[in-house]
Amino acid sequence: MLARNAFRAATRRRLQTTPIRPQRRTLIVEHFAAAADQFIDLSLALPYPTDWPPYASTIILITVVSRLAVLPVSIWAKKKSFVIEDVLAPEFKRNMIDMKHRAQRDLKLEPGVDKMDNDAKIAWLQARIRPMMQARQKELFKALDCAPMKIMVIAGLSQLAVFLPLTFVFGAAAMPPTPLDSEAFLTLTALTHPDATYVMPIALGMVTMATADSTRWFLSPEKMLERLERDERAREAAQKRKLFKISPGSFVGSFMRSSAIFRIIIGMVAPGSVLTYWLASATFGLFQAWGLQWWARVRTRISLPVPPLTLPGRRLPTPRPA
Repeated sequence: MLARNAFRAATRRRLQTTPIRPQRRTLIVEHFAAAADQFIDLSLALPYPTDWPPYASTIILITVVSRLAVLPVSIWAKKKSFVIEDVLAPEFKRNMIDMKHRAQRDLKLEPGVDKMDNDAKIAWLQARIRPMMQARQKELFKALDCAPMKIMVIAGLSQLAVFLPLTFVFGAAAMPPTPLDSEAFLTLTALTHPDATYVMPIALGMVTMATADSTRWFLSPEKMLERLERDERAREAAQKRKLFKISPGSFVGSFMRSSAIFRIIIGMVAPGSVLTYWLASATFGLFQAWGLQWWARVRTRISLPVPPLTLPGRRLPTPRPA
């Protein structure tokens, strides 16, 4: 017993005499902590009704303002998708007919064509048409300024440029000591704790899944069947010919559906302030998707000039719709 007490006393003296190394805070952490303090001050300064939770209300307010700030980028991306749908896709479809006819005429002039079987002729035609199709795609993307990868990158970065900093700010605001631990919101006992009921994380995943499938909600059964058949034909043709798919909608939808499960898992352990921001942002995104889809239904079709199709050896006039 005496030896145990002596050991405890020596350990206590060593801990008391050992200097505590201060926690190092980087410049980025300092900025997030300062922004979190400004968020708390703003929440207390805004004249909310007495029965409104000030911090959760400010999180929702900041979410709406930040999403409205990047809404023009989403509108720009939607307009570019209209250009692809109304101008580029019909033009490229007409060009494909001209390119196939040209390749068939060139095949008749190819030496030894009489000795080719059907498989060899098909392979020769594909090898002849593929470079022309790829060159025409690049030409139309550049002329109309609607490259799908460019649209996806700009739209995605504009969302991340707001989403990630605000996530870190609200996460820093939930670090103790903080007044957020005294405010409850919906199923949260405090904005500093995760949702013990898992209601808000599941709601976050459902809203994300609904946003991914919102494009189908405004389609009639006939349009839905036509779209599925068109996408299937385009997918099979792209896999067979190893061509780049024009529409990136399927990739975005698949990514959002898979991210819904991931957001549920992360939301179960995220602090209440971050979870509130994520759910508010996802809800805004759902209503934004509904608005853009309604706009796509009532809009007028776009008509833009495109460069004429140029094939090796001669210049073909590009037909125009009557």
